[in-house]
Amino acid sequence: MCIRDSISIILVGHSMGGSIASKTVQKIFEEKEKYKVHSQIKALFVIDVVEGVALEALPLMDNIVHQKPKSFKNLEAAIKWNISSGGVKNPNSARVSTPATLVEKVDKKGVKVFMWRTDLMKTKDFWEGWFKGLSKSFLSVPLPKQLVLAGSDRMDKELTIAQMQGKFKVEVLSDVGHVIQEDSPKKLAKSFSDFVTTFKIHELADHQDIITSVSGKMVVIGLPHQNSSKFSHIDHLSLIHISEPTRPLYISYAVFCLKKK
Repeated sequence: MCIRDSISIILVGHSMGGSIASKTVQKIFEEKEKYKVHSQIKALFVIDVVEGVALEALPLMDNIVHQKPKSFKNLEAAIKWNISSGGVKNPNSARVSTPATLVEKVDKKGVKVFMWRTDLMKTKDFWEGWFKGLSKSFLSVPLPKQLVLAGSDRMDKELTIAQMQGKFKVEVLSDVGHVIQEDSPKKLAKSFSDFVTTFKIHELADHQDIITSVSGKMVVIGLPHQNSSKFSHIDHLSLIHISEPTRPLYISYAVFCLKKK
């Protein structure tokens, strides 16, 4: 979608998608002759994923997955569970994102129920590989980079040292959970906008759009104009489908595209 010469690209990923985005950019820059698009990639923006923290949490994942309800009698019940369990703090976001993670089926008793679209335990063999090497990939990218974390500074040693050396920008957002983009879309949008402005990426563009995916549909949202501190169409910003392996389509990443002047 974003391969024309007239477009600049910022790769963005949340959680596992942050690892995908980082490793993708690393590979592109390591093989520049093969991937000509490298000259169009301008930055990397990673949301709430740290290699050391993720690997330490993996032994707990079996228990977390098995504690999830197997099914729900209706979508409202699933949404309520998602909020009460702390999965999503923002009810409005939960109402949008939760249905996409479920499918309607008939159980053994012949009753229609909503079950998880993806059996996460089937992906267990890949969990470690998703995150191993993330810090190295992230730090190797020769571009402006930002890491946004939820609630508290949870960087591992490698990232802490690199951040102190000024190799990337980090921002910690308060009153949000792991799914920052759902808990506070406006905070994350402002963080992204500030990142774009700080590194003058916006100066490459006179028409600025965020292109992402919501329930499988492409959505284009305006960014602030260069001479304005106000957001354009900010109330419509949605990043809630970044890097979710439980979604029905290939939306495990988002690409922010800025058209050049």
